[in-house]
Amino acid sequence: KTAHLLWGNTASILSGDLLYAKAFRMIAEIDSPAILYVLAHATEKIVEGELEHLNCRRKISTSKLTYLNVISAKTAKLFSVATHLGAMLNPSVDCADAMSEYGHHLGIIFQIMDDILDIEAPESLGKPQGQDVMEGKPTLPLILAYEFSSTEDQASLDALFSNPETRLADIQPYIDKTNALALSRQEAEISGRLAKDCLLTLPDSPYKQALSDLVDFALLRQH
Repeated sequence: KTAHLLWGNTASILSGDLLYAKAFRMIAEIDSPAILYVLAHATEKIVEGELEHLNCRRKISTSKLTYLNVISAKTAKLFSVATHLGAMLNPSVDCADAMSEYGHHLGIIFQIMDDILDIEAPESLGKPQGQDVMEGKPTLPLILAYEFSSTEDQASLDALFSNPETRLADIQPYIDKTNALALSRQEAEISGRLAKDCLLTLPDSPYKQALSDLVDFALLRQH
């Protein structure tokens, strides 16, 4: 179960804030200005991404490029900084840039699959199915459904998505008609190939294999 289900929204947010503060304290103890800079810069970009995401709320006509820019600044940046910092802490192997890029692509996969799961996963996932639609978040399947719809259907989708009462069932026919879920998976698979390409510079090891397996897991996850 998620922290949200166990303890509620407020306690979950405060727990996250506490963990973030502890992370900063631990990094400060390393006494590395370079690592502090990477973390601070990532925090700045994540907040900027959240603000841009707010600007896209209830705008199903959001372009795929804008969507990718937003998730690059949000989810993908979080993954990227994690893999980047891990590589920086092991200077014996010159792979910090490659690992930063690997984390970026892994984060893109994670977010796209999260978008897909919001539409097709059971409620046991931990959040109601179609919550992104209810909250007016233009996820990749919704954006692609709009992009590949007729002009008439686009007008209908604009009206539906701008209405807070709209639910997933109202938009599902347009998702099915445009094959938007399969198209979204294709985008995730492209990022999967790019992530694995980033590992080519690493020496063969169980750790390299684990990173490759993590990409496969992210593409196939059901929770």
